[in-house]
Amino acid sequence: MFNPQHVAGEGIGPSPIRLRALSLGAGVQSTTMARMAAHGEIGPMPDCAIFADTGWEPKAVYDHLDWLMSPSVLPFPIHIVSAGNIRDQLLGAGQGNRWASVPAFTRTVTPAGTEMPVFDEDADGEVIAIGTRRTTKETVSIGMIRRQCTTEFKIVPIRRKVRELAGLTRGWSHGISRDGELLAVVATDTLIRERVAGLSRHDAIELSRICAVEPGLCRVALRLWRMFVFPGLCAERGCRWAVSYQDAALHKGDLYRFDGWIRIGQSRSGTDPRSGRPGRRKVIWGWCDDPEERRRRSRGLADQPERLGLTAGAGRLAHFPFSIGER
Repeated sequence: MFNPQHVAGEGIGPSPIRLRALSLGAGVQSTTMARMAAHGEIGPMPDCAIFADTGWEPKAVYDHLDWLMSPSVLPFPIHIVSAGNIRDQLLGAGQGNRWASVPAFTRTVTPAGTEMPVFDEDADGEVIAIGTRRTTKETVSIGMIRRQCTTEFKIVPIRRKVRELAGLTRGWSHGISRDGELLAVVATDTLIRERVAGLSRHDAIELSRICAVEPGLCRVALRLWRMFVFPGLCAERGCRWAVSYQDAALHKGDLYRFDGWIRIGQSRSGTDPRSGRPGRRKVIWGWCDDPEERRRRSRGLADQPERLGLTAGAGRLAHFPFSIGER
């Protein structure tokens, strides 16, 4: 269920947003919770239930969902959301399209006589290949690939619907203040374009603006945002990356470079329809909490940056504000 935290106002009172949403999978457990809530055996009563449809559920699930949505079964509405058809996406992976990996088991067979490298350490302790050998018998390796489907087909669509029902619009801004004076602001938003440097709106958010009363404070604001705010946004939205644009003509990119961000692409904004001024060249920077993933993406995209368009985004006050000040 979704329970917003309390906010300070005239004294300490509950948040004006009151929304309790039950994540309904139409299975035994969620159906039991929904029916018990409907009969007052557990509480508080949900305001609604949300069913995330993968597009490839068993027929029994859809039949059961139809029954739950029929009159006189539940006293609250059921909303159905979807991020597409997971079966179609899995089949599209065979044509090289992006797909959300499922926790499927893999089986790798290495035939007898296969040439395999032999590794050892050099004088500096680095692991290097020193030769090869041939296997004497067939070996079978079993493993499981990483799970992404739950986040993309369940968590993200449900969170998006919760924000819609709660009246939360897109865009978040976070500030550093001292004695009531705003010193620096970091504004973030969902990706304006569908994809940026190979990342989709499910993968990343966009850091759209950093400004401060003194230039040196921008670096402080960015570091605090990255360390304390960005993890919360990732947890809420199910993403892992942040991207930001640097004007190639006006700035050197040191703000991002010194904070560990990596260059993941280039773009050029379109012509301004009001002034007719041509767009400027941008460098796209990216940040992910996993340093190995940052290194892999940096090596993979350094020579072939994508060229994408850019539009400006609007921001508003978020529910991850932070402030620094004297007490």
